[in-house]
Amino acid sequence: MACYRSVVGKDTFSLQVKTFDNVASGDLSYLFHEKDSQRGSFDGRLMGDTLLGMYIFDSELDVLAERPGD
Repeated sequence: MACYRSVVGKDTFSLQVKTFDNVASGDLSYLFHEKDSQRGSFDGRLMGDTLLGMYIFDSELDVLAERPGD
């Protein structure tokens, strides 16, 4: 497993990925300072020195108001 992390200001981005026969899968998260974070799964393929794939995530959401009748 390979692990990558980038910290930009107070924001952190992390990727943990496993590869086998040019197929990659793992977990990717965006932890934004004082904002909603995103965490999810990553599936993709290595093409030369480039990783291409799909990121499916859950995002934190705060409910600010309810619709009338709810």
